[in-house]
Amino acid sequence: MSGPLNKESLLTFFANPPKLAYFADRGYAAISTAWLKEFHTYFKGELWRKDLSYSKTYDCDNFARGFCADANEVHKEVSKGEALAIAEFHYRQDTGGYHAIIAAITEQGLVFMEPQNGDFLTLSQGEIDSCIFLRF
Repeated sequence: MSGPLNKESLLTFFANPPKLAYFADRGYAAISTAWLKEFHTYFKGELWRKDLSYSKTYDCDNFARGFCADANEVHKEVSKGEALAIAEFHYRQDTGGYHAIIAAITEQGLVFMEPQNGDFLTLSQGEIDSCIFLRF
C-alpha cells in the first residue's frame, strides 16, 4: 500500500460498509501486522502499569478504545501527519453477544485483532457485516 488512505479508500475493505462509521482524520497510514504485535506487548505493559485488567467497568470496548488511542499516541512520533489505519470494531459474534475488537489495514489488507490478548482473529462474513460501530 502506498500513500495515505482516506475514508473512501478505507470503506473499500468492507463488502458491506458499516452504517455507523466515524473517520476523525483526513489521512491514514496502513501499518504492519508485526508492528501491531509489537505494540500489543507495549500495551499490555501499560495496562499492568496502570493496574487495569478486565472487569465490569473495563471490558472489551475499553480495551479496543485504549488500544487505538495508545497506538496513535505512540505512532505520532514516527508518522507523517497521518493517523494509523486502526479502528474500534464493534460487532455481533456468531456465537451470540456483542464484542469490541480492533480492525486495521495492514500489508495483508483488513485484519482483526483481539486487544485483550493480541491474537489475530478470523471473522465470518456475517460477523464483519454485523458491525454496529466502526471508529478510525
